[in-house]
Parts: sequence; C-alpha cells; structure tokens
Amino acid sequence: MGLPSYIINWEELKELLEDALGDLVVRSIRDVKGVQRVWGSAQSVPALRGNYKILEWTLNKNIVITGITYSQSAWKGEDYWELWVDGDRLFETVYTKELGEQKHWEVLHPINEGQTIKVVLHNVSGNSRNVWVDVEYLDLLGDVVTP
Repeated sequence: MGLPSYIINWEELKELLEDALGDLVVRSIRDVKGVQRVWGSAQSVPALRGNYKILEWTLNKNIVITGITYSQSAWKGEDYWELWVDGDRLFETVYTKELGEQKHWEVLHPINEGQTIKVVLHNVSGNSRNVWVDVEYLDLLGDVVTP
C-alpha cells in the first residue's frame, strides 16, 4: 500500500516543508501586510571613469523590496550596475541597457531598520549621463518578515 494521494492538513504539511527546507520555502508577497511604496534617486554622472553611488538609503523602518527600476540618459555596453544591502551584493555586474529596466523579486527580501541600500553605477566607459533609480517596496505593517 502506498502513500495517500491527497493532503488532509495543509498547515501541517506547510510546517513540515518549512522545517525541512528552511530558507528554500518561497513566501508570497500577498502574505505580507504592508503598503506599496516607491523611493527614488537621481544623479548626474560626469564624463569620468569611476564608480558612482546613485542611491544610498539607510532605512528608518523595516521594509520588503519588491523591485528596482533604473534608467539613464545615455549608455555604453561596458558600464554596469550593482545593488548592495549592507555588505551583501544583490545585483552583480548587471550591464546597462539602452532603455530603462525593471527587476522584480520573486522571493521576499526583507531589509531591516538601520540597514543601507546602495545602488552603484560602474562608469567604465567614462561617458556622462543622468541616471535614475526607484526602489519599489512594501512598508511593513507589524513585525519584520523573516523568510
């Protein structure tokens, strides 16, 4: 005789899977209570090679990032972006495109009060440009989400 082909207690199964898989269990954004918000920053980058902080935001509250949108007035193929949360690099060598780009999180990424979000443009080409970055997030209502 094999295992039953139906589940009687979904909550018990969920707890067993969370215990067994730990951080691999994906939680839906729909399960998080919060208000959708966007915080943006813009900078003019001079015609000099170098690394430019386009956005640096130290949080005074707990949030969950749901997406990042970035764009620029000019581009070259060798230039790239990085997204950091404290010492954790979330975007690594994401190359610039001719048009703006939006990246959405499929897995919740909580950011706690006191942590810093930083977006850096690596201007390898040395071209001048204006750049914009928007952080899309949930302003949490209640406790911090821990995936």
